[in-house]
Amino acid sequence: MRAAVEGFFCGATGAGEEVKGWVMNKENHEMKTSYGLDLAGFSAGKSALAKATFDETQGFQVVVYRTHPFSKELEGRDHIGPQLDEERELIQILSPLYIDVPIDLQGLPVPKHFTFTWELTKRPIDFAFGALPPLADRIGTPVARMKNILRDINFDILGVNIFETYPKASLANILDEMPSYKAQTAEFSQGVWIGEGGLADILRMMNAIAEEGTVLNDDHVDAMICSLTGVVPPDHLLQGELLETEVRRRLNKKVRAVDRPHLITTLPKGYVVISKLPHTPLHVTLADEMYS
Repeated sequence: MRAAVEGFFCGATGAGEEVKGWVMNKENHEMKTSYGLDLAGFSAGKSALAKATFDETQGFQVVVYRTHPFSKELEGRDHIGPQLDEERELIQILSPLYIDVPIDLQGLPVPKHFTFTWELTKRPIDFAFGALPPLADRIGTPVARMKNILRDINFDILGVNIFETYPKASLANILDEMPSYKAQTAEFSQGVWIGEGGLADILRMMNAIAEEGTVLNDDHVDAMICSLTGVVPPDHLLQGELLETEVRRRLNKKVRAVDRPHLITTLPKGYVVISKLPHTPLHVTLADEMYS
């Protein structure tokens, strides 16, 4: 499996040696590469994986994969060992990797310091961005999945090779208006994205283009946003002090003034979201196989 993944990882860039996401393309221009994973539960089979590249000559190129190790469906009675081994191996090869799932739970469900009821179920950043509680019904399974993938991996890679991101927050920053887009599809037809609901609107507002007949769903788009997080310029990101300032601003609006001194705004390790996108072409390709 490692040989297949490494062939994909290195060969997909076209030429050159990759170092921390940077390669040289055929025209000898710097090209940055990163990966995005929208992780779902084992039985859902809905996990989406994408690879993004960026250089000044071609803009953004995103490949979304229909089939990859994370997309396998497993039931409760299936043996999980071989699948976890494959995912652990892959997650250390695809670097940098931006994942839409809570990773650093900051002590949940028994945090050391808390004042508010929500602090027993949400991290400060979850409450600030209106995200789901990490251990709640809808995302508890992918959180447990990621915990087991990383159980034997050095936690120091978080914030270096692996990052947590939240595509919904990134989209809200990128777009003037953020329509609902979950459980939707959009098709690129005659030069425009069409579909019922907000997903087609989002792709149009992002100036995304694709081959005629390409159909993307909300999981594909989330993985695409995750992958783009690793290739946009650093000044187009919210992370570190800038992100903590934004979290405090949002939390201040959600609690009473008298309670603000009790707010804790410590960030999860390796958390980053997009603040804006460059006005650059965005080409999206849907590929059948990861190892093609």
